[in-house]
Amino acid sequence: MFWLTVGLTYDVLGDPAKALNIFTVAVKEAAREEEARSTMRATLLFARRSALFLHQDDAAEAYFQQALADDPHHVRSLLGLGTTYLQLARRLSM
Repeated sequence: MFWLTVGLTYDVLGDPAKALNIFTVAVKEAAREEEARSTMRATLLFARRSALFLHQDDAAEAYFQQALADDPHHVRSLLGLGTTYLQLARRLSM
């Protein structure tokens, strides 16, 4: 929960790069503890959002895929993965 709070602070302050770094640490920490599953899901949501905002396609795709491995029907993750691919396609076509 600590890392999620710190990451959200950076996110709110407009520093998605630092937020993504913190969320990455939080995901690793939460994955070690089974009872922290809900925290990990929330952290993944913000990590995906930060990576998508920063156009870090590989990181965004990995986070969305990780979320879909946990819940293959998670609508936000499906939409986010599609958005990631759309952004990538737009940049490649320029």
